[in-house]
Amino acid sequence: MTEDESRSTMVVTPGEEVVLHDLCGTPTSLDVEGFELVRHASTVDDFHLIEEDPAVDARYLEEMERFVGE
Repeated sequence: MTEDESRSTMVVTPGEEVVLHDLCGTPTSLDVEGFELVRHASTVDDFHLIEEDPAVDARYLEEMERFVGE
């Protein structure tokens, strides 16, 4: 749980079945596919701690805000 649930990145929505393909090495575009594959190494070692440890959650949120803002 995060201290501020309005900033939580853990959202569960009803699922929809999709087929996934390996896109490694395939150019992607936000305009065409609706996403873009980029390399990023997170500073968070254990993603289970995001919901359990507010400090890890805050670090992850700040990291993603910087990453998406680039």
